[in-house]
Amino acid sequence: MSRRAILLAPGLLGPLRGLGAPSLPPLPAPTLVRWRARARIRRGPTGDLAALAGALFGTSAAGQAVAAQHAAGAARGPVLLAEPLHLPLVGEAPLVLRRQALALDAAAAGELRDALADHLRAEGLCLTLPTSDQWLLQPIDQPPPLLQVLAGPSPTTLQAPLPWPPDAAARRLLTELQMLLHELPANQRREAQGLAPVNTLWCYGAGPLDTPTGPRGIDRVCADELVVRGLAHAAALPVTSLADAEAGAGVLLATDAPQNWALAGDWGGYEAAVAALESTVLAPLERALQQGDIDRLELYTGADRWHIRRRARWWRRRHDGPVRPKAWSVDDA
Repeated sequence: MSRRAILLAPGLLGPLRGLGAPSLPPLPAPTLVRWRARARIRRGPTGDLAALAGALFGTSAAGQAVAAQHAAGAARGPVLLAEPLHLPLVGEAPLVLRRQALALDAAAAGELRDALADHLRAEGLCLTLPTSDQWLLQPIDQPPPLLQVLAGPSPTTLQAPLPWPPDAAARRLLTELQMLLHELPANQRREAQGLAPVNTLWCYGAGPLDTPTGPRGIDRVCADELVVRGLAHAAALPVTSLADAEAGAGVLLATDAPQNWALAGDWGGYEAAVAALESTVLAPLERALQQGDIDRLELYTGADRWHIRRRARWWRRRHDGPVRPKAWSVDDA
């Protein structure tokens, strides 16, 4: 029986938005050089972390919020993911700051939630904060019609102009929330510290959750992203944080940190995220391959799928050079 491991790391190889360089420095990940030399690389599947995980667990794009609800242990019922973001303003580069790139701590998150609470309560809605940067929007009592029309696309697809919901009431509420966020002392303090303000609450992930099925040969999941953790819970697979991951047969590891820094066009943050993965995830997986703990690794980059076996029959020596991410300029985005 094949001893298999899977790594979901969309954005691991870029592209970096807004840097505008024809070529970028090599990534601080020598393990990727070794893997590329012996991997069979095929196109797809494409998408962000939630989409890749959904494809592996056999679920549709709908139901991401329900999966996050599973992971958070929140009360069952209608729900949307409501993610705090910094979205581009007029004259800014079309870059989205989310999660790691937003650097939102628990204290600031709680202050933002409290500032929006009364306005949302008047609409029959409330926010819960499973983590500082992954929030849920739920009805207080009976689901108001507004909850059904607020949902938009995933934040990874956003750029100016924003794809506002077609419903007028949903557009009104999102606009009012933006105005409230603009005036908050928490945001003013963030700007004084050189951090981007949270200027919108983006809602997405609506729909029922299909019954997920764990990928073949996978018996545990290591991830911090709520949708991935929720899919694992619904498939009755044990879940731990990525920080507690142990490379070995039957493990699925998942992270969206490289993609979030790439979306922000932040080379320093992206490089640091890749370097951290090299030491905590990539190198341990390579050791597991060398020692025979696993004999097959699948790497999903959000654009390509790499199949790396313990002993490849051939090596593509022309790829022994450093691995570099792709880049595009702001004008090409």
